[in-house]
Amino acid sequence: MNDHARIEELLAARALGALEPEDEEALARERAAHGPGCEECARLERGFAEAAAALALTLQPVPPRAGFEDEVVARAMARRPRPGPAKPGGP
Repeated sequence: MNDHARIEELLAARALGALEPEDEEALARERAAHGPGCEECARLERGFAEAAAALALTLQPVPPRAGFEDEVVARAMARRPRPGPAKPGGP
């Protein structure tokens, strides 16, 4: 992995709004360790931000079809692990 690979991955995710708080912290640590004045990191950050902005303007928003939200929630609930029966002699 080159010096910028992990930073680049995290910057790309951040530009799309996909970083969890722990990922934001990892990015801050990586950039601090790498050197806060790195021009390559600054160039990558600008590039990803510009690409994300361009994507946002590419398509017109379309409302979801009727019932879509209910379907997504039902599927998510169906995949949740359910507690199994209690084991005899176990907790």
